[in-house]
Amino acid sequence: MSMETAAKDVAELQQAGVERAVHKVQSGAAPAVVCFRCGGNHVAADCRFVDAVCHNCHKRGRLARKCRSARQPRRDRGNAQGATHMLEGDVNEEEYTNRLCNLEDGERVEPYRERMLVNGHAIDFEIDTGAGLTIINEKTYRKMGGGPLHRTNIKLYTYTRDRVGVLGKMIAQVGYKGQTKQLAALVVKGEGPN
Repeated sequence: MSMETAAKDVAELQQAGVERAVHKVQSGAAPAVVCFRCGGNHVAADCRFVDAVCHNCHKRGRLARKCRSARQPRRDRGNAQGATHMLEGDVNEEEYTNRLCNLEDGERVEPYRERMLVNGHAIDFEIDTGAGLTIINEKTYRKMGGGPLHRTNIKLYTYTRDRVGVLGKMIAQVGYKGQTKQLAALVVKGEGPN
């Protein structure tokens, strides 16, 4: 019986010939996927900004550039204290460039500050978890009694591309919540935030 069925199927296939319709899959570019969170070319579920907080509406899970809430007018902050810096140079004698920008829409959020012991002196620091360096201003450095500074090739700029004078690099004992570590910090001219 199976031989007869197979022969019948072969006969049907031969009679149909080449005219059978085949739905060919078209090759080519797939439709572009645009992430609603960041604008990247991936699905939102795969976005690395899933936990980011929007600087426009302060909602979690999107960037300000893709915010769908009512846009707030930009304010020109000029050279306001607390400006984020751009960094060019070498920390461990390796060349790298790190550009940071702080664009604000809406109300300014006060920076997070913590008091730490640096070489035995209590100093208030503005905490930036994304910063590649620790900065101590010249006034604070002098209050601590100074100390040796090491030469560095690091160049700092404000986000408006104004140069920030770097006096040198210091190695300091930093204490925080019962832990003490020896860390490098850049000493910069002026009285800006630590």
